[in-house]
Amino acid sequence: MQRGQRGDAEGHIGGYFPSVPTITFRPLVYISQNASDSSIEFLVILWTILDKNLKFDISQNESSKYFHIRLLSRDWDFIISRLIPYLSLVYGDKYKGRRPLLSHLFPLGNKRRGGF
Repeated sequence: MQRGQRGDAEGHIGGYFPSVPTITFRPLVYISQNASDSSIEFLVILWTILDKNLKFDISQNESSKYFHIRLLSRDWDFIISRLIPYLSLVYGDKYKGRRPLLSHLFPLGNKRRGGF
């Protein structure tokens, strides 16, 4: 990617189990891009819109000289109550594929906060 180009954002909605014998699931959501002036500006704007609740992670790609920047969260409440509703405004194949996941997560979020 050339300096100043924005490029497509990549992302992940999922999680992991921290160790083999545990049943504890840790959520992980991130949005990432190759670092450039415009991608950093875009991610800072997104970070601000989402109340600065995401963490920045910057790493160098193993196969190239480029740096990769991502915003990430492992916070259940933030992911369910703020991030997923914000991302649900995005349309396309990823949104359509995410709809079944959203229908399961929103009831879970309400139960965690004492709802139905």
